[in-house]
Amino acid sequence: LKCKVTYNVSIQNSFIQEYVHQHSTKFYVRELTSSPPSQYSLVGSSSEMFNCTAKGDVQSLVWTVEGRTDPNENGISVSLSTNTSTEVVSDLSITNTVKDEVFICTVTYTLGGSESENVTLKALSATVTADNTTFNSPANVTLTCDYTSSSLTPTFSWSYEGNVIPSETQSTYTILSSVGTDSGLYNCTVNWPTVGTLVASDFELF
Repeated sequence: LKCKVTYNVSIQNSFIQEYVHQHSTKFYVRELTSSPPSQYSLVGSSSEMFNCTAKGDVQSLVWTVEGRTDPNENGISVSLSTNTSTEVVSDLSITNTVKDEVFICTVTYTLGGSESENVTLKALSATVTADNTTFNSPANVTLTCDYTSSSLTPTFSWSYEGNVIPSETQSTYTILSSVGTDSGLYNCTVNWPTVGTLVASDFELF
């Protein structure tokens, strides 16, 4: 950045002489971004990756985790993929997601000041429950696929003893006038768009 200053000075008989002074200085454009800004992960999934990019007069760039004193634990690792005088990129890797967590990327600037970006990881899960688990007499039994609520709309399928039940695509499945021959292992499969598919643990009806 160059700044040009012009002085108009009166010297003898109103003669005007122009003096020019030029001064050069360092100019920083500060920017802090995280990618992706928010993320969903399946419980027990293999790996999720975030990165945080800071630009300008960067002094330090660190990740912290809400509720944790040490962010580098339980499958979380942090590394720098870019580190220059005007740009720092820090990568955060999470393996084996087990719960919702908030990760905070904070940049401190050499000329003063700091700012932060939050990245929320929501762990998506699914389990099967039933309003009746014992067949004492013919009765309707409703199985429910309890899943983590999110802004993503999932799709469902049901299976019995490992075989897909045709045309059952809702979060509940009702066995009409169930009897003992309907006992066995049931489960639901939940598919979240852009994230993946999660199969709930088998649920046994007796």
